[in-house]
Amino acid sequence: MAIEFENDELYAACKAVEPFLDRLVLVGGWAFRALMNIWRDEDRMTKDADFAIQLVSRESFDEIANYLLSQGFHQRQVSKRFKRKEVVPYSFEKKEQRIEIMPFGKASGDIIPLDLKEYRLAFEDNLGLKVISSMGEQMQLKVVNTPSFVVMKLFSLTDRWHERQKDLSDIEYILNQYGVEVEKYGLITKYKQVMDEEIVAYELASAHLLGREIQNRLQDELFIEAGKRLALIVERISNFEHEETERTKRFKILLDYFLGNYQ
Repeated sequence: MAIEFENDELYAACKAVEPFLDRLVLVGGWAFRALMNIWRDEDRMTKDADFAIQLVSRESFDEIANYLLSQGFHQRQVSKRFKRKEVVPYSFEKKEQRIEIMPFGKASGDIIPLDLKEYRLAFEDNLGLKVISSMGEQMQLKVVNTPSFVVMKLFSLTDRWHERQKDLSDIEYILNQYGVEVEKYGLITKYKQVMDEEIVAYELASAHLLGREIQNRLQDELFIEAGKRLALIVERISNFEHEETERTKRFKILLDYFLGNYQ
């Protein structure tokens, strides 16, 4: 299955790494917008274009980095304590454009300080994506599939809870909208199917559909760890609420699929 997404900013980002698109999978904020079909929404604008790459050697990363540098990009610098700046090896900027090449695998340790083991899901579970510019130009690449995207968000949110609250809002949005308004991609059929099979309330059907699809796709150590992280998220959300809300119900439904309460 392939999806289409029209956006000039994302098209420009794909164009910047065009020679390497067969090695990359779109993740991050642009993946969220493409998957959820959010074509125009100023509240959900994203500056970074994040691409995951599975490294077998440092040379494969350096090839992309050197290409971006040759195209006028520079490696982003961030301010640290005492006004000292450090280079972010995986982040590249040119004017208002930012490209991040997120590496994982054995060769990624000296490039990024995080162990992004969950990023393997982007290569195991992805969709074809056609990015279209306003002039009708097209680029073909891969985007992580929604169930695996949510699992990746569970990891990033719990790794950096205070810095990554947008991850929480993205998960919440998907739990509310998954399968609702994307009929042209065929998901509306699954949405209706899960309502009929599980006899669930309309407003909770997205959470059931997402939980069932994650359960069907992922049954290994990542699934177990993601369930533990989701349990922590549910606990934190519940502590802030005086009574159970629709949001809490959706998160608990998702957790039940991790716990095996739905088969």
